Amino acid sequence: MWRVTMVVVVLAGCAAARVCPTESSLVHEDRPTGRVEWCRRDVAGAKALPAVERTYTGMLGLAQPPPASGGMHGPFTQWHTGGTIALHGRYADGVPDGVWASWYPDGARRSIGRYERGAPVGCFAVWDEHGAITTGVPAGANQFRVEACAPPVDGEVARVEARSRRGVEERGTGDATLHALAQGGRLGLRNETQRAVAPSAVATAELAVRKQIGRFRIGPALGLRLSDTDTSAYSGGIVAALGVPVRGRLEGELEVGLGAQYLSIAASRMDLPGFLGRTSLWSPLASARAGLSFEVARTFAIVGGARVEGAPSRDASNEVVYCAPACGPPLRETWSVGGLSYGLDVGVRVLIR
Repeated sequence: MWRVTMVVVVLAGCAAARVCPTESSLVHEDRPTGRVEWCRRDVAGAKALPAVERTYTGMLGLAQPPPASGGMHGPFTQWHTGGTIALHGRYADGVPDGVWASWYPDGARRSIGRYERGAPVGCFAVWDEHGAITTGVPAGANQFRVEACAPPVDGEVARVEARSRRGVEERGTGDATLHALAQGGRLGLRNETQRAVAPSAVATAELAVRKQIGRFRIGPALGLRLSDTDTSAYSGGIVAALGVPVRGRLEGELEVGLGAQYLSIAASRMDLPGFLGRTSLWSPLASARAGLSFEVARTFAIVGGARVEGAPSRDASNEVVYCAPACGPPLRETWSVGGLSYGLDVGVRVLIR
C-alpha cells in the first residue's frame, strides 16, 4: 500500500482537492505553462523526495516524475524553455516505471534513479549545480537515506543526455553561413537623367561569420548585390541574431544587421547616347531577417528565410566622366540614394565547434 501513497500520487490527489495530509503544506506557483499546485511534506531530520522541478537547500534535489493519468503509457520527455532536455523516463499505465533522469537547463545531469510501478527503488544519484554528486536509497514512504551506492545506467537516458549536451556545447561557439538571396525592389539608387532610372535589385550573395553566446549570435557580414544593369553594391556590417528552438534539429532565427554599402554605378545618360561613365557612392544599410535552420549533420545545416534591407533616401552629389571612347568634361549629377529591397534566401551553414 505504501507504494501507491508515494509523492506522485499524493501530488495528484492533494492538488485536485486543495487539501494536504498531515505534516505537509499546499504550495502553488504560477509558471509560464500554467498554474501548478502540490503538497510539500515537511519531515524533520529526513530527506524527502521533493516534487518535480523543486529543490530544497541542503537536501537532495531529486526530481519526481510528474503525475499522470492512468492512460499514459510509454516514454515521457520534458524540455526546458531553452530547448535542452529537463526530464526523461517511461510510464506504465500512468505510473513511473523504469529509469528516470533529470537535467539542469544548461544540460548538466541533475538526478537519476529507478521506479517500479510508481515506487522509487534501488540507488538514486543527484548532482548539485556545481556537479557534486550524492547517492542514496529510498528508506520508507517519501524518505531518503544517503549512502554510497551505484546508480542505474540506462542506454536510452545516455542517448537523450548526449543529444542535450550536444545542444549545449553548440552554444558559445560559432557559425559561418553563405546566403544566396533572390531579391526585388530597388538596389538603392535613382537618377532621372539615366537610361536605367532606378536599377532593381536582383540577387545578393552574403557571407556571415558569427560568434554564438547562448541563444544569441553576433559577427561581421560581407555581401555583394547585383542589379538588372551593370550597377552593383558591396556591403559590410555587423549582424546580430536570436535563435528560437522549434523542435529537434529545427531552429528559428530573428536577425538584424547594420552597416554600409558601396555602390558601383554604371552611368548612361539619356541625353548622351553612346557615352558611358562610372562612379561610386556610399550609403548606410540596415537589414532584418526571419529564417529557419535545419541541422543536417553535427557541423552542417541548411538555412532559409525572408529578408528586407534598405536605407532612408537622401540626395548625393557626384561628378561623372562620360567616354565614347573620348571622354568629355566631368558632369556633376545628383543621385537619390536609399530605398528598400526584399527577397527570399537559402544558404548553407558550417557550425564551428
